[in-house]
Amino acid sequence: MRAAGYVVEKLRDYYTSNAVRLGEDVIIERVERVVMNGLDLLKIEATILPQKEVLELMIERNARGYLKVDWEVAVDYQEVPWLSFYNEQRSQPTNLRVVLGLQDSPYHNYKFGDPVKFRGYRLWYPDTDLPKLTGYVKRGSDLDKELAALLAGESVEKHPAILTVAYPEDPKDPSMVRITDVVSPGWVVDYESVAHTSE
Repeated sequence: MRAAGYVVEKLRDYYTSNAVRLGEDVIIERVERVVMNGLDLLKIEATILPQKEVLELMIERNARGYLKVDWEVAVDYQEVPWLSFYNEQRSQPTNLRVVLGLQDSPYHNYKFGDPVKFRGYRLWYPDTDLPKLTGYVKRGSDLDKELAALLAGESVEKHPAILTVAYPEDPKDPSMVRITDVVSPGWVVDYESVAHTSE
């Protein structure tokens, strides 16, 4: 498992309330090499039988040549389940794995009502019926520039990322949140880099 020292506590907490996913067979649907956050990874899309559950694995080859699976991606790890975050309207900053996109039809209301001051980004979790969010940042801020840069590639309409989000105090609409930070510009965290820059 990659980054074991960084994720072991998350893993222990996760399995106190989540079952281990087991299947009789695994069918490999697709394999490709991807570079994410400067990490050279092998992405494997598979189906677990008999329940036909989709599984995505991100595997890193370390300096000694060992292959290590990213556990967080394998279990679709969220710090707080998406629906719990939405229903509880948590004002404390929470890390969420999201797909990020520019807001098609800009929606501004309540505390984010000024379109000159705030930019809205679409946030959703792919291939689910979970509620979509609009995350707001101050236009022209460093955070706004960082998010816009993720979407500035040729024909990029959406981008996976891990963002820190929170509801404003006294929220008026459960689909409207603040974006406070970019944890990772992809769903695989380079923990060594994060640890180094936070020292």
